[in-house]
Amino acid sequence: VLYQFSARGHELGQILLGKLLTNSNDAASAYYRSRPLLLSLGLDIEDAMAAPMGKSGSYSDGRDIGVVCNMPQADGVKVLPMAG
Repeated sequence: VLYQFSARGHELGQILLGKLLTNSNDAASAYYRSRPLLLSLGLDIEDAMAAPMGKSGSYSDGRDIGVVCNMPQADGVKVLPMAG
């Protein structure tokens, strides 16, 4: 695994935010240190572990370094990748 970034001590805040985003009209934009937020919003733990390894079938399908996430859920919070 080439890139593993911590949330720099912001894990609890991200988890609490994820628990408060419950409406299907809610949205979040995630960046490379947002894994705790993504896991609390429903990112599968297997996908979270497979993506940084470049595995096909993960949310990035092995196309990036595994820290960019896109979760356009129909019945849950929409998670868009950070840009800029």
